[in-house]
Amino acid sequence: MVLAVVPIERRRLADLINRRLRLSDVFARIGGDEFAVLLPHTPAAQAQKLAQELVDLVNDH
Repeated sequence: MVLAVVPIERRRLADLINRRLRLSDVFARIGGDEFAVLLPHTPAAQAQKLAQELVDLVNDH
C-alpha cells in the first residue's frame, strides 16, 4: 500500500499509524510525502480494509 498524505507533521503521522499497526508490520517513508506499510501474513482483503482505515485516519487529522 502506498499512502500520499496531506500536509501533516511527519512525527504525528508516524505515531497515528503505528498505533494502528501490529508489531510485525512495517511502516516506512518511501519518498516525499509517500509512505508504505508492509503487512506480513495478511490476506489481501484485510490489507485493503486496513489501507482504507489508514487513509481515513490521515485525512481526519
